[in-house]
Amino acid sequence: MSTNTGIGFRPGSEFISSSTCQLLQARQLEIAHRIAPWDLKFALDKMVWDGKLSEDECAMAEREFKRFILMIGMDIKPIAMISPTLDEVWHQMVLFTRRYVRFCRETVGFFIHHTPETPENPIPVEAAIRLMVNYERLFGPMPSVWFSGMTAELQRYYEARPFRVKPPVRWSGWTGRDRRVRVGVTEF
Repeated sequence: MSTNTGIGFRPGSEFISSSTCQLLQARQLEIAHRIAPWDLKFALDKMVWDGKLSEDECAMAEREFKRFILMIGMDIKPIAMISPTLDEVWHQMVLFTRRYVRFCRETVGFFIHHTPETPENPIPVEAAIRLMVNYERLFGPMPSVWFSGMTAELQRYYEARPFRVKPPVRWSGWTGRDRRVRVGVTEF
């Protein structure tokens, strides 16, 4: 497996760059290669149909959601989903239950629980910091899709780093505590 070129999910598009490939360990690179070919059109088409995403935004939303999944596969935890748009991609994936289960098993090897923030399960500010720091280390600056759907005040909050206090918004995320489902295991 060469690390000299990026990994694309469609001809002419890159899921991760060659410089990112060089940062990944062999197991992480293998996960990236399993994520890349997945076509998330079924979920993205539903978002377009519902008026939640334009056709022009689909490729970027798919790429960024796959990058988020790669970070989960890299065992970066806990990790917050700060993007309202990408969280909606995740919601659509979960609604297509069978495909989502298959996607999780075939890419990262375990079921990725979408954990909403609740009073009994708060998602800590460290989860958002971890997302942003690792994203920028691996992929560079976060593109605008990560901030679309946010208020201007909330966007300013994320731009003013480092932040230590959680913004007045509920996140969803992956805690890393629920990796029971493995490839070939039906419990989740």
